Amino acid sequence: AAGAWAIGLALTNQHTMVLFCAPYALWSLGRGGIHLLRPRALAALCAAGLLGLSPYLYLVSHGGATAAWGSWGYHRSLGGLWTHVTRGEYGTFRLASIDEATNTQTWLRITAYLTSLPGELPAGGPVLAAVGLLRSLALQRLRPLGLLLVCAWLLYIGIFFTLSNLPVDSPFYLQIQQRFWPQPNLYVAAWFALGVRAAVEMVAAPWLALPAVRRWRLARVPTALAAVALVYSHARTHWAESDQSTNTIFVQFGRALLAPLPTKGNVMLLTYGDDVINTVRYVRRNLKEYDHVTIVDLNYIQFDWHVDRARLDPEEKGITYPGSNYGSNKPTAFLLWHFLHANYANWSVFVAGGMPPADDSWKAEYQLWPLGMVSQVLRSGAAVALDKWASRSKKALPRLSWEKTPLVGSWEHQIANNHYREAYQQRGWHCLQHAYEMHGEGGDEEIKRFSIAARVYDEMADVALNASMVLESHFYRNMGVAFSQLVRLEPTAERRAQAKQRAAQAFLRYLKDPNLAESDRVQIEDGILHLVPRGEGEGYHKMERQMLEQERTALRGEYEQKARDRAQTAEWQRQQLEMAKAQEAQQSQRRRAEATIKEGMKAPQKAKKPERAKASAAPKKKKKGAK
Repeated sequence: AAGAWAIGLALTNQHTMVLFCAPYALWSLGRGGIHLLRPRALAALCAAGLLGLSPYLYLVSHGGATAAWGSWGYHRSLGGLWTHVTRGEYGTFRLASIDEATNTQTWLRITAYLTSLPGELPAGGPVLAAVGLLRSLALQRLRPLGLLLVCAWLLYIGIFFTLSNLPVDSPFYLQIQQRFWPQPNLYVAAWFALGVRAAVEMVAAPWLALPAVRRWRLARVPTALAAVALVYSHARTHWAESDQSTNTIFVQFGRALLAPLPTKGNVMLLTYGDDVINTVRYVRRNLKEYDHVTIVDLNYIQFDWHVDRARLDPEEKGITYPGSNYGSNKPTAFLLWHFLHANYANWSVFVAGGMPPADDSWKAEYQLWPLGMVSQVLRSGAAVALDKWASRSKKALPRLSWEKTPLVGSWEHQIANNHYREAYQQRGWHCLQHAYEMHGEGGDEEIKRFSIAARVYDEMADVALNASMVLESHFYRNMGVAFSQLVRLEPTAERRAQAKQRAAQAFLRYLKDPNLAESDRVQIEDGILHLVPRGEGEGYHKMERQMLEQERTALRGEYEQKARDRAQTAEWQRQQLEMAKAQEAQQSQRRRAEATIKEGMKAPQKAKKPERAKASAAPKKKKKGAK
């Protein structure tokens, strides 16, 4: 009964526990035999299991229309409770509700898990775990439980890694799957413990044979000391990597998202992504900061139970939901255009995390203007004072700090890569795109737009980002494009010369990227040659021109040397391939010659002469009737 209660309680926390607990339930029924299958005993087991599931009663009592903000699902109906229990909104028997097919990556997931085991165990862990596994199957008293552990581990590995439908080649999605690995690791830890005991008994056998040890029952002391020493060594080795006591990026990120928003009026923040909503909700709900901001999550409003709940929430008073839910799965659903059209007049709308890629209906009438790590939603024809926006967006740039370089694939790395660095790159790109809307029209407005775009890029060109982040190479390409447009537009020769210099410098920084396509590299180099004339003039100082020429020549020489190295390597590989083919032809010819010689040596053995000799040596049969 205690086991049934524990299984029920475990299932209220994590549904994958069914893979972990089912083998034990079957094993217990097998061990109990007919006794546990009797009605009274079976009813007691069922009652204990239901008692373990009793936390679901809290969801039923508090999961209605007035549930706390962030509560997932509607649990007052049987259908809603069943949807929650079976993960119907995520996908039953799936890890995530994505359409991407990853059925062919099962073995890749298993391989990734197996290769992680040495790092999850103390020194010598895999060897000791293997010894413990063999020990559990070799000893008769441990064999039944040992077989159960092996079968349960194989069951979890086989089923979970088959149904885990997240791509394993993405570090971010791989880390999500790693959260479910501690369960099979418990089996490995049990084998590791058996292996430690076997190793200690073998090493300390003389000491364990002493009469005093038996008298004082000290036989288990060496095993306990060895286990403590191994666990301490493992914890100390990985402490610096695992210590997150000074990690405040969660709070920093949430505050940086909310900081650029206005402090007056009706302010709505549309959030998209777990990393965004969780941090913003923590700052807003737990720290009680920025309480003037109303949060609407684009993932939550896809479900009608949340929209019904939001309509009753006093904090969302004034928000109009023009349908049953967001999406296109129902005739009564609405898209982003409908939602913005219904609320734009009464709210200042901002977006954090971007808009859902599957819905571009909002682009028909609205546009996004970045402010730090959020963007303001404006009508397409809205007048924007570009210089004021440039000043305001500069102040809104995030200044986050990481205590240590974030691990690739972690939430901290996602924030650094997708939000923190992107805020700097999007600011310049959006301003340049806005300038290109006037491209070719001439006049003061076009000059103003490209001048501000160039200035925005120039302000961020040498920024030192944290978290080991650097601006991507395309940032400097766009910067060069902005300045090269000023070469065409600036009215004075001096300003044109300055624009040429800054454009050439930006393009040269772009060319330092070793992964550029050859066509793009040639195009940019031709542009630099056009920007940097061989003769003096147009306001260039002699020293500046020489420095640019030297830098361009050195960069080109380095690239040409790499190209020659690649050509030499390719030629060497071709020669090696030809030599291998020639050797293979020679070996084939030699094998054919050897085969011909062997056939010639075998030919006399097939002649008739030996057969006649053999026949003459055989005793002659007597004729019928002979004496």
